[in-house]
Amino acid sequence: MCWGEGLSQNITTLLVKKGFKNARNLEGGMVKWGNEIDENMLKCIGEKNT
Repeated sequence: MCWGEGLSQNITTLLVKKGFKNARNLEGGMVKWGNEIDENMLKCIGEKNT
C-alpha cells in the first residue's frame, strides 16, 4: 500500500507474477482510504484531505 496507489499497483503485479496468490492493491492508496474510511489515519501520516 502506498500514498496514492501507483507504486503499490506495480508491486502487486510483480508479486502476482512471482506466484503470490493473495497479493492485493488498495485502490486509491492510503489517501483514498483515509478520506473514505478513516480520517484519523490521515492525521497519523500527516496527509491533508484532498
